[in-house]
Amino acid sequence: MYWIQNAIYDRTARKKLNKIKDLGLKLNYTLYSVKCETFISGGGAGRGQHKYRFRLADLYFYENALVIAGYFKIGKYKSYKTVLFLSNDNKLILNRHNIEVKTPKKVNLNSFNSDVYIEFIISNFDTIPLSV
Repeated sequence: MYWIQNAIYDRTARKKLNKIKDLGLKLNYTLYSVKCETFISGGGAGRGQHKYRFRLADLYFYENALVIAGYFKIGKYKSYKTVLFLSNDNKLILNRHNIEVKTPKKVNLNSFNSDVYIEFIISNFDTIPLSV
């Protein structure tokens, strides 16, 4: 059951990455295999968000957006868990072409230990702070 769920996450994430690439946004920079930590706070729904738990990610820096593709490795194969598309650009949020765009609540570029801290809200009660 575990491997079936991960295969579904991987297929969904790869489709989302392809949709984002097809948007025609200007890609400024890419970082591969970035070590990261995710922290899920809040009760109830926050505990069941397994797709947001990953230790490696590929980062795609677009002109007006950031894409975080979290994954885990099986040998040399990347099995993606989720793709987060972050932007404050209203045009991207309104014309998203069936792509979920998350607007960060807070971004701290100068956090402790030179980490970047991104916090965003899933629902009214749960938050997922993401440290990359």
